[in-house]
This record gives sequence, C-alpha cells and structure tokens, in this order.
Amino acid sequence: MSLPAGFTVRAGGIDNPKVWTCTGSAAVATCRVSALLAGGSGTVRIRVEIAPDAASGTVSGELTAAGSVSEQIPAATVTVRPA
Repeated sequence: MSLPAGFTVRAGGIDNPKVWTCTGSAAVATCRVSALLAGGSGTVRIRVEIAPDAASGTVSGELTAAGSVSEQIPAATVTVRPA
C-alpha cells in the first residue's frame, strides 16, 4: 500500500497480531497474512504518523495471493485537516 507524502508507516499497525504481520518503510506498507481461505476476508489497520506539513492525497495498493494472483485496491483519497 502506498501512502501520500507526509505519511510514514508506524510499526505494529495490525488488526490481529496472530494473523497479520506488517512492515513498512517511509510511505509504503507491506502486510502479510499466514492463511486466509479462498473467498475469505480479513481486515488490517495500518498505523501511520502524519507530518505537520502533510497534505491530502491518495492511498493505493495491490493485493497479491499465493500463485501471484493480484488485485488492485481501489484508490481512496485521505483528507488531512489541521488539528
């Protein structure tokens, strides 16, 4: 998953630590699941730090299953509002 400029992946941004593992560097997060049945679903939450000068932007990414089957994650806009 790619994040907008000014967003940085934080360690530990997972919904279920027994299932998902996430790593990241700068604005790219990589999350893996050990097992997910065909047709199943799962949720992962990625924690980010937002720089004071961050601006709104697009989050996008791709899911890849065993066997190299890929699916694009629909792009979404993240709105940054001043605190």
